[in-house]
Amino acid sequence: MSLELQAQKRDNKTILTRCGASYPYKAVPFRRLDGVEVVVMSASPGVLEGDILQTNIRVEEGAKLILRGQSYTKLFRMLQHTAKQKIQLQVERGGELRYLPPPVIAYADSAFYSDARVDLTKGVQFVWAEIFSCGRVGRGERFAFREYHSRLQVWEEERLCFADNLLFIPKQGRME
Repeated sequence: MSLELQAQKRDNKTILTRCGASYPYKAVPFRRLDGVEVVVMSASPGVLEGDILQTNIRVEEGAKLILRGQSYTKLFRMLQHTAKQKIQLQVERGGELRYLPPPVIAYADSAFYSDARVDLTKGVQFVWAEIFSCGRVGRGERFAFREYHSRLQVWEEERLCFADNLLFIPKQGRME
């Protein structure tokens, strides 16, 4: 399952030169006065064991792109293995990227690993927002997932300027 986006500035407007998504994803672009917004929708009820999600986004010089999700990312029960996500983002000089994926809900016994790398040149604007839920509280699944691991590295001109390594394993300690 993959999402590929490339934004370019032409005639003082941002256009998408690449907007591709494989099932179950669908990418819907909207023109904005200051760039392009893409809403990512999914025909799948959620992320299943063994799923591999791939996102590649490139914002070329001077282009402006916002990525949003339509709903929630639901991580379903996984019997033995994990689901994985790989994100690669690149923003070139004068570009703007607001990466705002949907919140994640980890269902009981789910296990998920996300690895993200962001490459920036100097003079860009970049926003990353990540929301993680403790699970379906109304169903008694508060922190009932097996594991959630999210790694983020932000590089500027080949220099690591930010790193985040978030690992939740509820059975190894109190999550409250």
